[in-house]
Amino acid sequence: MRMNSLFALLAAAVLAVVLSTKSNLHAQNLRDDRLDDRRTAPAREVRVSAILISAFNGEGETDPRLAGYENNLRRSLRFEKFGYLGEGSVRIAMPGDAPIRLPGGQTVEVEAAHYGEGVVWLRVIWMDGERQFMNVVYSKWPLGKAIVVGGLAKEGRNLAIILTPR
Repeated sequence: MRMNSLFALLAAAVLAVVLSTKSNLHAQNLRDDRLDDRRTAPAREVRVSAILISAFNGEGETDPRLAGYENNLRRSLRFEKFGYLGEGSVRIAMPGDAPIRLPGGQTVEVEAAHYGEGVVWLRVIWMDGERQFMNVVYSKWPLGKAIVVGGLAKEGRNLAIILTPR
């Protein structure tokens, strides 16, 4: 009787190992299938452009390169005139992040993720040299719509950045 019990116990252990291995292989195959789906899915990419500007009141005129943004800048920054200081852009495979380097030691770190058709999620970190000036998240932001990020007073100038995801 003891031999039969021992044999039954051994058979049960072997069966448990076989079933466990089969289950793990099936789970592994499911994980691999999901990875394959991601590899064959179309790549999503966003191009983000940044324009560094100065905002001021008094003498001078708004730079003609900023004419299309002028009403939005006045509403957002409450200044009358705006000067162009430089620009840059970057392509980001989503989800992902990349820096945009601008004049005067300004850098915009942009993190982007696909949110829906024609819409992105953005995290914008504005660095003034080594100092983080701003860290803002824009969720559900439509592609093509400009974002005015601003308010840095530096060396007698008021700086702002216009970001546009496309």
